[in-house]
Amino acid sequence: MRPLKVNYIIKTLLVLTVFAAIVGMGCSTTKHLKDKEYLLRKNTIAIESNLSIAKKTELRDNLQSLLPQHPNTYSVFGLFPIKVWLYNLRYKKYQRDSNNFQIKAKTAEKPVIYDSSLVPKAIQFMQSYLYNQGFFYAQIKDTVTFRNKKAYPTYKITTGIRYLIQDIKLNIDDSTMSQIVKEDIGNTVFRKNEAYTMSMLDDERSRIISMLRNNGYYKIGQDNITYQLDTAEKRISPDSINNSERHDVTVHIIIHADDEPNAFRKYCVNKISIFPDYTDKTNVNDTSNLINKMVSGISFHYHNYYVRENVILQHIFLSTKKLYSQEEYDQTLTKLNELGIFQYARIYFTEDTTTEDKLLNCTILLKTIKKYDLTFSSEASNASTYDFGSAVTISFLNRNIGKGADLLSTSVTGGIQDKYSENIGNGFFNHFSQLSRNFGANATLTFPKFLLPFSDNKVSPKNTPRTILDLGFNLVDRLDYFTLINYTSKFTYNWHETKTKVWDISPAFINIFRLPRITDGFQKRLDTNEFLRNTYKENFIEGENITFTYNNSNVKNGKNYSVIKTSLEEVGGLLSGLVGISDVFKNSVSANFAQYVKLDLDARHYITRRHSVTAFRFYGGIGLPYDRSVT
Repeated sequence: MRPLKVNYIIKTLLVLTVFAAIVGMGCSTTKHLKDKEYLLRKNTIAIESNLSIAKKTELRDNLQSLLPQHPNTYSVFGLFPIKVWLYNLRYKKYQRDSNNFQIKAKTAEKPVIYDSSLVPKAIQFMQSYLYNQGFFYAQIKDTVTFRNKKAYPTYKITTGIRYLIQDIKLNIDDSTMSQIVKEDIGNTVFRKNEAYTMSMLDDERSRIISMLRNNGYYKIGQDNITYQLDTAEKRISPDSINNSERHDVTVHIIIHADDEPNAFRKYCVNKISIFPDYTDKTNVNDTSNLINKMVSGISFHYHNYYVRENVILQHIFLSTKKLYSQEEYDQTLTKLNELGIFQYARIYFTEDTTTEDKLLNCTILLKTIKKYDLTFSSEASNASTYDFGSAVTISFLNRNIGKGADLLSTSVTGGIQDKYSENIGNGFFNHFSQLSRNFGANATLTFPKFLLPFSDNKVSPKNTPRTILDLGFNLVDRLDYFTLINYTSKFTYNWHETKTKVWDISPAFINIFRLPRITDGFQKRLDTNEFLRNTYKENFIEGENITFTYNNSNVKNGKNYSVIKTSLEEVGGLLSGLVGISDVFKNSVSANFAQYVKLDLDARHYITRRHSVTAFRFYGGIGLPYDRSVT
């Protein structure tokens, strides 16, 4: 019993020592404060609302971020401001040198002194935010407690009832535009019986402007759309509002011409001029040796034949003699940049002043990018299985093969691994003996379209179609064990169904695994280890794969988004059929190839907060061998 009692005493003394140290250090953080100065210890926001716990927590976090003063960083379970303690250790030095690198690096922090003059500003910020969230009559009361030279301000917030959208009314000066907006009102962000927020006004304004610009209203802008909010209690004092009752708001959308008389006029695209090898303004103005070419009603002007005209035309969605469309403008800009052969693409519109009709002349400037890229990299390493390793990689990139925006990417890699032993050789470098060497070559050819059997009119360039060919060769030579050679090839179609959905279909891929050399010692290990024997078994893999990816991070702007990736792969079915056909014709073929079906699923959901991101992930799969691969 005595050892247990001694251990108990030791642990108790240790806990008391740590506690005393924390208390002592805590006191030292306030020792330089003047009379009536208090260290800001904690901001507390207490919310009284009918919101759910999750919504209340989110609201509290957002309000906390608005406060003009925040406490110092606390560590050790949130009990001790270690950075303030470090600041006070060198207090005089930091007072003289406020730009000290440790202050800038936030290794040490100056004590945050509670400033009561900032309280009205904090209340104003929070009141404004709550109003923008639809809490029109929220009330905030502040108190502060002082204890041990530390300040504990508290903000008690009564949100009241959040206003719900009851109706939407339109007030538009132009009858034609009014009809267009009415027909599209089903897409409004204002949903009846949903909570109102001020951010809805900006979202709805942007939606209406995009929709109208897609209908030819080129000059419609932010200033042309205003709002009026109509609440039943607008003449009632906040104290007389019954929070147990429903409170509604009617949103009036007002569209007027303002200072732009042509805001209600529709514009058509008149002429489209493209400069495929643009460098700067002098390039456009230099007409010497300028090649002018008209293709499909669009004029091309260039000095050097950089890319074929039909490649650019496939990624132009603006059309002459048609109404201006913001969506077609955005798609054209996006798809031209995605080609990968231009540093940037810019589109300018100028009003045609030669006619009274509302016509726009379009100029597209395409700044070329460096066609070739050659890179060299090297690395050195060591591990438990070897003492020194080195590798060299040379990569070559051609962004515009055959002037068709086809991308060729190649790389060659070579490396060695050595073992050091003083029992070998006479000099330092002679003490190294080679354990293994490897060599690899890979090439990828990407076409900005679908190749056979698909024709160009089967899929729109809006979906960013790609055909990808991959070839690879890798050799690993373990001098004391084996020589391994792996050949790979893959043919893939890739396209974006929508902004969130991506498909990859590989109608054929091949993987050939060979062991042309095996030492006697390694062969003995294979004979006695089934797992190792199956791992290094020569095989021929031929199959098909389809992968679907859903990612809404762009739509959600990186907030609370999901990523789902699922893949189905089949191997050996085609080869099995060919072998069966050969057997029918009495021409038996002996072949060693794999046969299996595999399904993979990777699902992730991200919940974003002000200072953190919580991720949930499920990953799983199943593989079923059949026929030849069962044994």
